[in-house]
Amino acid sequence: MSEDFYLRKYEELKQKEKHFRILNNFATSLLYQSTVEEILWDVTKNAIAKLGFEDCVVYLLDENEEYLIQEAAHGAKNPSAKEIKDPIKIKLGEGIVGNVGKSGIPEIINDTSKDSRYIIDDEIRFSEIAVPIIARNKIIGVIDSEHPEKNFYTEEHLDLLVTIASMTSTKLSKANALIELEKQNEKLKKINAELDSFVYLASHDLRAPLCSALGLIQIAMDENDISNIKGYLSLQEGSLKKLDNLIKDIANYSRNEKDQVKHEPVNFEEIIHSAFQYVQSLPCYNALEIKHVLNVNVSDLFYSDQERISIIMQHLLKNAIQFQDPQKQEHFVEIDVSMEQEKVKLSVTDNGFGISSEHLNKIYDMFYIASDRSSGSGLGLYMVKDAVEKINGKIKVNSEFGKGTTINVHIPSISSF
Repeated sequence: MSEDFYLRKYEELKQKEKHFRILNNFATSLLYQSTVEEILWDVTKNAIAKLGFEDCVVYLLDENEEYLIQEAAHGAKNPSAKEIKDPIKIKLGEGIVGNVGKSGIPEIINDTSKDSRYIIDDEIRFSEIAVPIIARNKIIGVIDSEHPEKNFYTEEHLDLLVTIASMTSTKLSKANALIELEKQNEKLKKINAELDSFVYLASHDLRAPLCSALGLIQIAMDENDISNIKGYLSLQEGSLKKLDNLIKDIANYSRNEKDQVKHEPVNFEEIIHSAFQYVQSLPCYNALEIKHVLNVNVSDLFYSDQERISIIMQHLLKNAIQFQDPQKQEHFVEIDVSMEQEKVKLSVTDNGFGISSEHLNKIYDMFYIASDRSSGSGLGLYMVKDAVEKINGKIKVNSEFGKGTTINVHIPSISSF
């Protein structure tokens, strides 16, 4: 055999040994990374850069699993420290990165000028290699590298990146598990704090109307004037209604916490009808002009949890009615229900007192009452937010003190979760 053959074999072995050392050092370095950010930057600095690649970007799939987001980089995309120059996001299924992120199949592109999927980022490069990061049979990201020369990447490069992606996914799984554990711990702390608050405040709020009614009974027993007795009975009725409303709210709260989210067709006409029935006994109900617009057809199939959406609508309407401003000549509440694609928007607007900025960040707290004008339990908006979160919705409040409030709730169809 010729001397060139042995020299070539020697160089190949030398290159393999170099790659082995890089992987070994990367594995050691990964041991000291704990956060997702640290892990991804370690990929670019202690793996890709050491391989001699000019460029690399690590993408992670966003929470909605729609876009791949640039999270770490090496080369021209990384001018300093942990900075990404002009970061972009790529829709899943689009471009070379988006296709690899969707298919889970690694790709080498020898000439990007001949591939219509190629997306220009910071500059045009003619070679590209993209490898998926897969954790527990689920694609969570992509490692992508580009080079200005055509036909730059080899099968050996592909094998190396597949190995790096596998090592990265293992570490990311552990980091995400730790994040999830911390979230659960925080949730548990919140639940325990709310339970303590619930027991204390519920016992107080349950006893207050009961004690009031008992006191009024005692006074009425010593009264001979029938008109005075009727007045005491009316006050007793008010106290007992408040107690009844609180018990209903506690029952709804308990049911919302325990019941599984249902997957069922939602009838918004029934929900609005139920909400009107729920509030018609409120003292100022008849003095209000309540308009409602339903832009959802019966034929529009929307799947979610009807009972939870009913709770949301009932308490939003009740809240709007309870906080009407008696100083204003006209009082109105407007309900708008509309559907866009696979999402429904519930909107409740009133021209009541409005909420001052100092109270806005507290209105969802359990038993929080922003004003002494309220006769509610302080559980209403807490239950609304809890129900919204359980069906993967979002809630936003726009309010100006003295002018009124609009609360918007966006709810996705269960099928789009």
